[in-house]
Amino acid sequence: MAKRKTGDESIESKLTAIEQMIEQLESGELSLDESLKLFTDGTLLIQDCRTLLDQTAQKIEAITQKDADKTPKITPPFSDDIFDDFANHDDIPF
Repeated sequence: MAKRKTGDESIESKLTAIEQMIEQLESGELSLDESLKLFTDGTLLIQDCRTLLDQTAQKIEAITQKDADKTPKITPPFSDDIFDDFANHDDIPF
């Protein structure tokens, strides 16, 4: 019987495990107790997959977040406004 593994597993391996559980459940060869245990383990793996997908979606959203004018919100290494303080030449002491 498959056991729930740690969060170190990839989503692909979790999905493969879920598919194997479904095959076992559909085979009809398990007892009611074994089926219930496998079903419970499978639902826990599905919850893990949903959590991983939600976390990934949040990361993608943070990376591709856009300003109000729909331009990507990417911070360049240098800002164009660093010399704005010197725009008014009256402030230059020489």
